[in-house]
Amino acid sequence: MATTNQSQFEEFLPLMAEKLGGDGLIEELCNGFQLLMDAKKGVITFDSLKNNSLILGLDGMSDCNLASMVKEGDFDGDGALNQMELENRIGFRDIRDRDDDI
Repeated sequence: MATTNQSQFEEFLPLMAEKLGGDGLIEELCNGFQLLMDAKKGVITFDSLKNNSLILGLDGMSDCNLASMVKEGDFDGDGALNQMELENRIGFRDIRDRDDDI
């Protein structure tokens, strides 16, 4: 299920970039990160993702799937996603680089 959601998001991201432009997309992703993060820790944790999963329409996802979402993007192994890890995970850096080339 996470793979299907990821594929759908990866298809949607370039459309968002085209519509919002680079700066608008950055702002939206920053807002989304702020919404999902644990306010005390400044990162997205399993618990913060689970607590906010309804906002994303993920309220039907199992704990295992939510944990996998965090684990797949956790490049530094701290058990959470910082903003750079989230950007890397969703392929945003590639989109931003393409927008800078235009």
